[in-house]
Amino acid sequence: MEFLKQIPEGGAIAATKAELGISPSTVKIMVSRFKKDGLIPKKYFTTSRTVDGKETVYIVHSDREDES
Repeated sequence: MEFLKQIPEGGAIAATKAELGISPSTVKIMVSRFKKDGLIPKKYFTTSRTVDGKETVYIVHSDREDES
């Protein structure tokens, strides 16, 4: 979780399953739970993209609070 707090506001990180060691869907669930539990601000969200069969997850630390 500490690596999430190191993402600067307005910044993001991108990683594949091979780089993270866990699936992108698990990362999405993790970020959602951390937000729900108040461990990270609601300014974090995830999105993903699949190119040539390789899914990349993006963890974004927005400069605006998530409405959801």
